[in-house]
Amino acid sequence: MRERERTGNSMPIEQLLSSLSRSEFSGDVAGDAGSRTVFSTDNSIYQVRPAAVIFPKNAHDISTVVKQAHALKITVTARGGGTGTNGQSLNTGVLIDTSRHMNQIEELDISAGSVTVQPGVVLSQLNQFLEPHGYFFPPTVSTASRATIGGMVATDASGKGSRIFGKTSDYIESMQVVLSDGSVSTIKTLDFAEATEIAKQENLIGHAYCEVLRVVAQNAAEIDKTFPQMNRGLTGYNLKNIVGADNRIRLSYLLAGSEGTLAITTSITLKILKRPALRALVPIRYEHFQTALEDVQHLLKANPSAVEIIDDKVLSLAQQDPVWNSIESVLGKGSSVKVGGLNFVEFLADDEMQLSAQLDRLVDLLNGGQNEFIDWTIVTDPHLISELWSLREKSVGLLGRLSPTKQGTAFVEDAAVPPERLPGFVREFREILDAHGVTYGMYGHADVGCLHVRPALNMRDKGDAALIRPISDEVAKLAKKYGGLLWGEHGRGFRGEYSPFFFGPVLYRELCKIKGAFDPLNLFNPGKLALRMERQSTRSTTCHYVAKSTDRLLAISQKPMTARLPATAMEPASTGTRPIRCVLPIR
Repeated sequence: MRERERTGNSMPIEQLLSSLSRSEFSGDVAGDAGSRTVFSTDNSIYQVRPAAVIFPKNAHDISTVVKQAHALKITVTARGGGTGTNGQSLNTGVLIDTSRHMNQIEELDISAGSVTVQPGVVLSQLNQFLEPHGYFFPPTVSTASRATIGGMVATDASGKGSRIFGKTSDYIESMQVVLSDGSVSTIKTLDFAEATEIAKQENLIGHAYCEVLRVVAQNAAEIDKTFPQMNRGLTGYNLKNIVGADNRIRLSYLLAGSEGTLAITTSITLKILKRPALRALVPIRYEHFQTALEDVQHLLKANPSAVEIIDDKVLSLAQQDPVWNSIESVLGKGSSVKVGGLNFVEFLADDEMQLSAQLDRLVDLLNGGQNEFIDWTIVTDPHLISELWSLREKSVGLLGRLSPTKQGTAFVEDAAVPPERLPGFVREFREILDAHGVTYGMYGHADVGCLHVRPALNMRDKGDAALIRPISDEVAKLAKKYGGLLWGEHGRGFRGEYSPFFFGPVLYRELCKIKGAFDPLNLFNPGKLALRMERQSTRSTTCHYVAKSTDRLLAISQKPMTARLPATAMEPASTGTRPIRCVLPIR
């Protein structure tokens, strides 16, 4: 007898796969246990086996899948390169993988400074394509060789250089998306009057626009009060940037970072920039990591494109890596004291005069600074700069060597606070980790207040696994105390349970209404970011909302976790109508 997983909805899944085989669907389908197990994990500690994996070839395929899933009430979750560190693309039901077939660059428009891509295009693939034309797509991530543009949109990704260049959402010109009923919509910048006209439509996109416009209009003061005043703001349902200073509506800011809970992207038109002709990198060595942190605000006066920081643990592990042979001349110079911290300060320029002026400014600041450093080196050789940056990109892998039995584990790895408050935050962060007796390394984007921290844990050890909850709760409280948030770069995923804590009860309830307007049946990546509240009347301006009694946010301690339990699927949520209240997740 063929093995059957207890997903609670095997018959609808079989109906869906059968109907796809008889339709105009042109993609691939995998329902076997092996494929489902492969796609049950990503780059996180979680493991959730989907009921089936579908590989569409075009937007029509995705629309077809969603329409049939909608009719059968089967949940649908989109997946890109599987690089998410918090289980963003893990769920039951159908998983749609766009990386296999929908990976084409559709159009380059140099005159408009834009490029249109399918969601499965990989970041490094895009920039390699753009390089001969003298352009680049600025948002960067350390997983550039695997991360897809669709995934970057889903988490509103950013990385090195974001203080100057911003996040993925800042570059979206337009998006073609499939909504939860299978309808297709183009999301682009609209005049307020145009958006208002769409909001009058009696269809899903009309209801969505109507609800979003109501939320941002009625909660302007609460949004200003709640959203942090910093580069790494509250991603995922970004209410703050929907209405621009020009009073134009950009729904792309809402969808970017929504992790496939509101719509599934099928095509994205992105702004691109001219590639800077020159760059220089100045590694500055310090005796203490805390001193390096405290010096960042001083270094920013030189207006570099980035200031990245690395601690002594990463630096020590790098000396055992092949990359050290090419960078030892810069970072391994003799010193009378041990190097405890390192700042990488980068400058970009279009000509030698501009670059020289930037470097002169930094040198003046270093010579007149109050914080003590060991030394600094100006590097202008492009190859050596690339090698030095490869050390920073390898930090995740290097921290995997902290212990022979433990692995650097992502769960509080991207907390962010206003950069001027980073030293104090890190000091207390260290106290939390030290109190729990864990080993860890630190590195990240000090210029924007986002630090990557991966405690070394053995997830097969019940004691280590049990640390996920208390450390997460304590770091969440600490981040909020310092005016920041728990997720500054890598999305929320299972950490969506902290949404009410950071958004507050008023705005979180509004997020639930927006989720309900876009996804009335709770089909898209359910349990992530926000619960669905169901509209009880025709127009959202006058309607009554009811929360579904069986809807719940998935928790960071949700079982199963990778390396602890076998790959079994979670039971899908059933439906109900009894209202529930949102409870803050901090234990």
